Amino acid sequence: MRTSNRVFLLLLTTASVVLPLNGEAQSRKFFGMFSAGPALPVGTFGDAFDMGWSLSAGVGTALANKAIEVRATASYGSFGASNGGLGIDGTSKPFALTGDVLYHLGSGAGAARPYLLAGAGLSSVGYSSSYDGFGGGGEGYSERENGLTFGVGGGVLVQRGKAGFFAEGRYAAVPGSEHSHLPVVVGVRIGAR
Repeated sequence: MRTSNRVFLLLLTTASVVLPLNGEAQSRKFFGMFSAGPALPVGTFGDAFDMGWSLSAGVGTALANKAIEVRATASYGSFGASNGGLGIDGTSKPFALTGDVLYHLGSGAGAARPYLLAGAGLSSVGYSSSYDGFGGGGEGYSERENGLTFGVGGGVLVQRGKAGFFAEGRYAAVPGSEHSHLPVVVGVRIGAR
């Protein structure tokens, strides 16, 4: 299946959950979110790359009982790699569009609400490197991997009224690729509840 078809299918599936075509859609409350934090490369990817960073933004809504939420998230990050003794430097820059499901644990009556999350979507990971050599050559290399991605994790949401803060961690991986990482982010959330 072509990447454009996958993106369309993901957006259509997310829209069918987030924007139901009945009277409930007009009373549904949406939220927006933004987060940032460090990202730890894991597995084989962690052997070659250093700790990086991750940014994400998204929109979502709670389903009927407010214990389950769905959100669409766009994320971007960067990881550096260097082998200074050999003159090799590189970067990996992942971008992903995911649909996530969050399940809030407990009754929701407390100030802090822990949650579990799982998601899947499309990713595009760019790799580039340069080799300065021992005398300064300057050769470069770049490639891009596109594919499906998945993530699982958890977090804690503290919300008062329509404003909230959250901290979450998730394991994110691209099957068939060595790219996997663990972003640990903090963020703000506006709306819903």
